[in-house]
Amino acid sequence: MFLADIDGIREQLGFNQMVDIDNAIEAALNSATAQLSGVLQTSFDVEDVEDVFWVERAPLSQGPHRLTEFRLSRGFVSNLVSVRRTQVEGLFQNDQPADVLAAIKLDKDKGYARDWSTWYDRNYVTFAYRAGFPRDAGNPARFDLAIVPEWLQEAAKLQALILLADHPTLTEAQIKLDTRMLGLQLEATVTPRLRYTPNALMPL
Repeated sequence: MFLADIDGIREQLGFNQMVDIDNAIEAALNSATAQLSGVLQTSFDVEDVEDVFWVERAPLSQGPHRLTEFRLSRGFVSNLVSVRRTQVEGLFQNDQPADVLAAIKLDKDKGYARDWSTWYDRNYVTFAYRAGFPRDAGNPARFDLAIVPEWLQEAAKLQALILLADHPTLTEAQIKLDTRMLGLQLEATVTPRLRYTPNALMPL
């Protein structure tokens, strides 16, 4: 699956449309998608997800202020449907979950949620949401680029160019890419978006 447009990369390299270069770019973009999925620790495929967290107590509590952080199992949330808090008392669970959706502040790309108004105390917290990108209706090998964030498209393009640097087609055409510069650009693009949330709770 592609997170960037083949035509844009081909034009940047100065090639006309040719089978060999298109195949090379497609392979590089497929690999770039897998590598970025690993770096960002999330899949890009669209999916309806339900994550359940256990909150013994709000991790941060100072007087009336409290903060509970959640790292969802997926990033790139397109729709947060509900957030339900279920109280557990002793061995018994209350069957009337409370909706705390309005209290949640969500970074959709990172899948990182914060709540600084709810007093969690021995609660299961269930997030129901949709994440990922649908496929392009005209090209099922590509995600819908109208929905993929521009920074992620740029990251995919940079990673693909790095992978293409030593490809025979570029070597024969005497096209040299500065992989060090491309790597620095990629790092600058991706690092602020990493799903690094050291204080967040993880789903069960």
